Amino acid sequence: MTQLDGDPSAASPSGEATDGRGTGRAGGRPGRRAVERSPRGPSRRAALLGLVALGGCGFSPAMGPGGRGRFAVSTPATRIGVTLGRRLEDRLGRPADRAPYAVAVELQAEPEAAAISPAQVTTRVRIEADASYVVTEAATGRAVLRGTASAFASFDTTGTTVAEVAAARDTEDRLAAILADRIAARLLAAGLP
Repeated sequence: MTQLDGDPSAASPSGEATDGRGTGRAGGRPGRRAVERSPRGPSRRAALLGLVALGGCGFSPAMGPGGRGRFAVSTPATRIGVTLGRRLEDRLGRPADRAPYAVAVELQAEPEAAAISPAQVTTRVRIEADASYVVTEAATGRAVLRGTASAFASFDTTGTTVAEVAAARDTEDRLAAILADRIAARLLAAGLP
């Protein structure tokens, strides 16, 4: 057993030098013990071999070369609609010249008072948004997928007018991101050829 400064309490049962405070090492911080590191995860070589094996079985990533640019997106010309359209293009890829599918999105976003003070002043606003979408084949115009994505977000109105406008825009941006994620996930999960 190793001891520090002749103090018998400073020796650990494993013979490791300690500082007498149970830290597992000399000069360590109180209340902390030395933690053994777990072995490293899979190597890069194993990860590459796994990807090669998946490629051999016909697997292709959803956002890979076959998944991007397949959808031409149209959204309402409102601020939140334009933001939703940009977010969808970010997630699905910019459409190719002849995208095989068209996605038409109709959007309804309704703000409502979520909290009202005793003086009858709105202190929190909640915006609920529903995005109904229809995916059609560009060549035939046939609808192949329909759905609705819903989300809500809220913001405080206790600041200045400028702060409230900024908070409302931030909330709309968050809603557009949530809706775009939900719509993109459904489109990619649909397995459209």
